[in-house]
Amino acid sequence: MPVELPDGVREMAGAGALAPLARSGPSPLLTLTDEEMLVLYGNAGKEQFASPWLDRLAVDRGQSFDVGMLMATARRSMLARGMIAPEVVLAAAEKRTVAVDPQLMSANLLITGVLTRRNHSVVRLEAFSDAPEERGAHHVFVDRDGTVLHEQTSPDGLHHFMMQGVADSVGLLRSFVLGREVTQDDASSSDTDEEAVLDWRGNTDAAATDPALLEHSGSLVAETRIYLSGQTPAVKGELHLVSGRNGLLILQPDAEHSDDEGMATAQKVSVDELGDMLEYLVGGAAEDDADGRS
Repeated sequence: MPVELPDGVREMAGAGALAPLARSGPSPLLTLTDEEMLVLYGNAGKEQFASPWLDRLAVDRGQSFDVGMLMATARRSMLARGMIAPEVVLAAAEKRTVAVDPQLMSANLLITGVLTRRNHSVVRLEAFSDAPEERGAHHVFVDRDGTVLHEQTSPDGLHHFMMQGVADSVGLLRSFVLGREVTQDDASSSDTDEEAVLDWRGNTDAAATDPALLEHSGSLVAETRIYLSGQTPAVKGELHLVSGRNGLLILQPDAEHSDDEGMATAQKVSVDELGDMLEYLVGGAAEDDADGRS
């Protein structure tokens, strides 16, 4: 006999069903395209996800770029593959009563769980390259139980979702910030006698092309901005990192020029220090969020 679910229970059930997958190591869930994310979020929600392929298409096509036609095509494909379906079909498959308009299109339970975690995580970390069309982006969504939904967006606009633990997400983020894989040489170079705080001040927007800064980092490998947000004001922050052939630098607001938001100083960071920093942002921030609620 079909059961009647109160509002929100289906969403919570979908999100909860993903939690055990994180405890057995990285577990791939599904891959969505930019266009499919646009179908799920609509034009009004486009700021909720990185869309390097759509952004590049808009630049290449200009006025001939028909978003409506693109969404209609993606919606037909999702319907054919069972990613979305009318409410009456989903209710029958999930053995529950019809909760809303029988013909209303909704996502299947897997995608509903992914979207619920995306939209209601206690901690959200976003890592963007200044050239997303070349390196893509990462989104990390941490739940109260410490499980992580990790979304890795390729330069081609493919959103790869997986459930995993904090350490696995830290590893992916560390490689993204460095612009390369971590090697054994990184461990041996973690301890250095070189002054960590550098004699450099400049504008953050032009830092990656500033010859004076590149003297310390070496030729540019990757530039990354990380944004942290949570459901409590205690969880909020932003990092700007520049990775070069000779090392990794973190840019911080210049305390002596606090009236100028664009001015920053630079500090050298080891690979181990980067890992600790990311581990706190992904795992420790969730604890701060819990403390902020108590």
